[in-house]
Amino acid sequence: MDFELIKEKKLQNKYRVNIPSTEIEGNITKKIKEIQPNLQLKGFRKGQVPFSLMRKLYGKNILGEVVQETVEKAISKLLNEKNHAPADQPKIEMLDKDWKEGNDLILEVEYECLPTFKELDFSKIKLTRYEAKVEKKSVVSALDELAVSASDFIAKKSTSKAEEKDQIILDFLGKVDNEEFEGGRAEDYPLVLGSKSFIPGFEEQLVGAKKGNKKKVKVTFPDNYGNKNLAGKKAVFDCVIKEVKEPVKAKLDNELAKKYGVESLKELKNQIELRIENEYREASSSLVKKKLLDEIDKKIKTDLPETLVETEAKSIARQLTPQSNSDTSKDEIEDVVVSDEHTKLARRRVKVGLFVAHIGRTNKIEVSDEELNQFIVRQASQYPGREKEYLEFLSKNPQAKEQAKTPIFEEKVINFILGLADVSSKPITVEKLKKELEELEKSE
Repeated sequence: MDFELIKEKKLQNKYRVNIPSTEIEGNITKKIKEIQPNLQLKGFRKGQVPFSLMRKLYGKNILGEVVQETVEKAISKLLNEKNHAPADQPKIEMLDKDWKEGNDLILEVEYECLPTFKELDFSKIKLTRYEAKVEKKSVVSALDELAVSASDFIAKKSTSKAEEKDQIILDFLGKVDNEEFEGGRAEDYPLVLGSKSFIPGFEEQLVGAKKGNKKKVKVTFPDNYGNKNLAGKKAVFDCVIKEVKEPVKAKLDNELAKKYGVESLKELKNQIELRIENEYREASSSLVKKKLLDEIDKKIKTDLPETLVETEAKSIARQLTPQSNSDTSKDEIEDVVVSDEHTKLARRRVKVGLFVAHIGRTNKIEVSDEELNQFIVRQASQYPGREKEYLEFLSKNPQAKEQAKTPIFEEKVINFILGLADVSSKPITVEKLKKELEELEKSE
């Protein structure tokens, strides 16, 4: 088996691979001898069928399997000898399109390598971890929001007009092309104006309505509406306003606390303070990790596999293209325009991602079963009422379960690097922390 370099440019490699016919024949012989002891043909005892007869009977049948296995071994040997880790599945081309058994098999193998990285001295990376204290006004504001969300509604005077944040009780009947549609009728429906729980434009047309009013509300269903039969269609709703109510904020007392699962207002305040403290800590952690990745991005100088960059750039473009969230076909989404900004962001993600993977491998950082299970349980909790469905999906899709390890692995590697970096703490105001977070969101 010979390997001849045809092209080498940055991370791109092309080799000509010559697999001698004798090697293929040897593998056929080996395969036949493996099945010979268990083979029984009429006129022969089990395991006593002559090799020559077996070669004649089964040689052509196992040729395809042998060629495939031989090619795979050749590619594996090539990569091992050159110490190359391919960024993607190598492209293999058989040069002799009319190849026949008995001839040497000549292939061209083309692939991009994963880059190698120079080791960084992480102790020379200086970072600041911000620490913001929970202010009393933040707790008061959060309590006020809870009181508002727990508001009761009381009836307004019959002559009073409905305002935003008021609740109206109404009957409605919706029609498209003068035909009633499924789900377009309701009685005594409580709707809070400004809640954006209805079709865009619906609630705004009911502002100013009074008890007893009849209103025709004209709207257009969004193009990406869940019911494809209604998407993009114009509709008219005949509405009868039966009651107009205004919100009355709940009192800040123990009764409010009980609505949120604790026994006293003091305990509720403590929980709010702890939640805000955790939010600040997570925000600070996000900032220091982002700055760490920025430093790594600046310090690493290496070529990148263009196939990975192109794939990532397309993925970013799809995520940032509004039509990808609608019912657009897969082909249309594939044709999404990739901008220079998409490619720039893709190069950063690929570079940092490959480096993080390299550090993880080098330092033998792994994700334990316990860590994976804890992560899966947390993820499942994000699907209230569908936790079992989510867990069943992972159990039936090992690949998806394996992919769930990626964010845990990356988090462990980044924390490992932070443990080696020069990280100092610095007090910061809440306003400054929020500003830093806004800048972080803009840069991502």
